[in-house]
Amino acid sequence: MFGNWRSPSQKGSSSGMMMVAMRHLEGIARPKGGTGALTEALVKLVQAQGGKILTDQTVKRVLVENNQAIGVEVASGEQYQAKKGVISNIDARRLFLQLVEPGALAKVDQTLGERLERRTVNNNEAILKIDCALSGLPHFTAMARPEDLTGTILIADSVRHVEEAHALIALGQIPDANPSLYLDIPTVLDPTMAPLVSTPSGSNFCPLPHRRVGRDRVNGHRLDR
Repeated sequence: MFGNWRSPSQKGSSSGMMMVAMRHLEGIARPKGGTGALTEALVKLVQAQGGKILTDQTVKRVLVENNQAIGVEVASGEQYQAKKGVISNIDARRLFLQLVEPGALAKVDQTLGERLERRTVNNNEAILKIDCALSGLPHFTAMARPEDLTGTILIADSVRHVEEAHALIALGQIPDANPSLYLDIPTVLDPTMAPLVSTPSGSNFCPLPHRRVGRDRVNGHRLDR
């Protein structure tokens, strides 16, 4: 759920649990109006500084000069120069192994390319997400009163249930009989996200093999649950 795509017992999954603990310690902030409000604020900031935002542009390579990123070249061949540097939000493997010339990377860090090549990435597991516009708040037996409802809810029979779902994924199977779900009901915390009180929104997530076959069947099981 937290970007590690692992079962609770696997190595590396503790980062997700640490994140949950930090939420209880410090709380978590979200922009009023949803994450789109944050995007809109960033757009206004860029435009206020005289910047221009381009979309539907595929970056072909990062331009490097004197061991410093000085701009990018897009698929059309057009280049954009940067005064202070380039900020990227894609993963390190694609950035340094595909967009930066190997020679330029080696001048800065001789072992980074090799370390990234050796890094194991699990591309076999993903999360299936469904967004729903509801006519009212969902009802849960364990949360009979509306005031008991929280913004995020985990539905799983047990830790073993979650473990078994990940084990099936490792075998290439879809755990659709009784999937574990992680539900997000943002309108519980921020009613401004729904145009009317009677139309809250919700999202739910469950682990799934990274493939398209069988997804419609899984969607049906999840909605039934």
